Amino acid sequence: MGQDLLSHEKNETIVFRNGNVITPEYTIIFENIYNTKTGELIPNADTLSYNRAQMLSQDAKEQLRISDMILETDLLSYYTLPGLE
Repeated sequence: MGQDLLSHEKNETIVFRNGNVITPEYTIIFENIYNTKTGELIPNADTLSYNRAQMLSQDAKEQLRISDMILETDLLSYYTLPGLE
């Protein structure tokens, strides 16, 4: 969702429509997880990094789901001004 771009506490996560995610630490492209700074593939054996990246991926999917719900639901059609028919 939206965020204050000028805030020092902004979330630096980029979520792409296809579910790929880029953060300062991780780049998640489909099922592959990379270290953003080095570009190296993070193996599944690195449990801590892998689990953290999986959580980021799940959060990204949830953001996309909520965004879709907002875009697909016409909330203005349920709103009427008093006195207007």
